[in-house]
Amino acid sequence: MATIQDVIDGKVAIPECERLLGVKVIGGDMETSEVICEWTVQPQHLNRTGIALGGFTAAVADVAVGYAGAILMEEGYTFTSVNLVTTFHKPIHLGTAIFTARIKRRGRTMLYGEVEITQNGKLVGDVVTSLMTFQIRE
Repeated sequence: MATIQDVIDGKVAIPECERLLGVKVIGGDMETSEVICEWTVQPQHLNRTGIALGGFTAAVADVAVGYAGAILMEEGYTFTSVNLVTTFHKPIHLGTAIFTARIKRRGRTMLYGEVEITQNGKLVGDVVTSLMTFQIRE
């Protein structure tokens, strides 16, 4: 099974959606199921007012918490997002934003995660999410 370090080292192929968004996993801790992702906000990520589109930001948070959830998955199981509530505290501008994702609680069929979004060392948003786990059918 791949580790977060394998993802960071480029030993695991990433999905095209992550490449399209420009998300990069830069850190993680298998024991705490914390993952840190970097998003370089480019002009194509901006809305007409010049700030990062909220939907792109939420998608990056979904990717980050997905990696955190993947740390906890047993062989033969996967998960999908049930909800994703994103709260913005400040606009996100061109440049680098950091997404720190954690699974806060694990139930029998649900994972509950959080993501902190920072830019230039300041909290610009946070996300809470629920993920439903299930066995992979072949």
